[in-house]
Amino acid sequence: MVEILRDGSTGPWMILTASDDDGTGPAAPPALAATTLPPSRVDPVLEVHLGRVQASQGHHREAVRSWTKALRAATTGSLRHRCLAQLALVDAYMGRLARSAEHDRRAERIMPGVGGDTLQLARAVRHLAQGDLPEARRRLELVVSTADVQDEPWEGTLRLLLGAELLIATGRPDAASRLLAEALAVDGTPTPGWSSGVLRARRADAFAAEGELLRALALVTPLPAQAAAEAGVVAADTRAAIGDMRGAQAVLTAVVDELDLAPALVQVRAWVLEARLEQHRGNTVRSRVLVDRALQAAAGEDMPTPLRRDWQWLRATLDRDLPLRHAHREILAGLDRLVRDSDVRPRLVDVSRAPQPEVLGGALTERESQVLELLAEMYSTEEIAAALFVSGNTVKTHLKGIFAKLCVNRRVDAVRRGRQLGLC
Repeated sequence: MVEILRDGSTGPWMILTASDDDGTGPAAPPALAATTLPPSRVDPVLEVHLGRVQASQGHHREAVRSWTKALRAATTGSLRHRCLAQLALVDAYMGRLARSAEHDRRAERIMPGVGGDTLQLARAVRHLAQGDLPEARRRLELVVSTADVQDEPWEGTLRLLLGAELLIATGRPDAASRLLAEALAVDGTPTPGWSSGVLRARRADAFAAEGELLRALALVTPLPAQAAAEAGVVAADTRAAIGDMRGAQAVLTAVVDELDLAPALVQVRAWVLEARLEQHRGNTVRSRVLVDRALQAAAGEDMPTPLRRDWQWLRATLDRDLPLRHAHREILAGLDRLVRDSDVRPRLVDVSRAPQPEVLGGALTERESQVLELLAEMYSTEEIAAALFVSGNTVKTHLKGIFAKLCVNRRVDAVRRGRQLGLC
């Protein structure tokens, strides 16, 4: 029994048994059933469905337990194949690629050549994590189901996440954003909690790839409760990109507990981001420890993809640390090939060189800030002068000061930089 809430999310779940053997007797109330009915044997079919509910709520460890119980109790080859396919998919999503591949092989031995949407999706997720974009796209195209996240909140969400990530990785973040925008409100109905959270986080990544950093930040502020780790890393990365290093560190600190249960790809991204923040603060020892941890985790599952966006910073850092570079030469070689074979820059904003508020925006005078605000509202020089009761030449002097401090040459660039820094 699952309680379905008005917003489309689901409440606590439980398995109830009928009072009579034929299932026709009166059903006991949930609270009574949970306390008075004797324990029943494991029903693998119910456990499979329970696992899907748990996974769709973001409780992936519980889903693994349910599908494992179902696998042990299954008496038919088709049901065992179904359980193994779900285990392969959830392990692929969590970044346990070797375990996912082993579940895939076991399913193939039970029913050779059957495949199915779930296994194809698991294979696509693994190939994407390993940097094989063409094969990931091919596997995704083999998925027959077209159900949306309302009908299939677990697998439907992963299909969207994978499709959007492929678009972002191949230089089409605008298409990824449109794809996710349509999914986030189907027929005006909000998507379930976990699905909404991870889809918003991925759409924020698409906005960031387009350079729309403030729109990206708005999508993940406040953080969604059921996908705090995924959205928190995106929010922290975006804050760092606009120069708000303290804010980025605060967000990472706020989701540190959730990160322990997050997918490995999210963890690796968080560790690299934290390493960059520590380096920015001058704590090179802590930064080195975090880089080492991220590279070890990525190498352990042969998944260079979560490192791709920070390759420029990683390469510059490791060029100054030859022992660390030598220790992780294999994963770095794979990452280098992944970036070299891609036509897309791994990162649009080099955070280590991003303009900082204390260097740029913090140097604006009060009058310059007022001029910038009016400039953002499309005021002309004469209109700004009239609004501030100063001469046109005074406005031009303030504009020159703004341009110099924000390192720009045009009004439109000053407004864009000011918005990135939260000044207008």
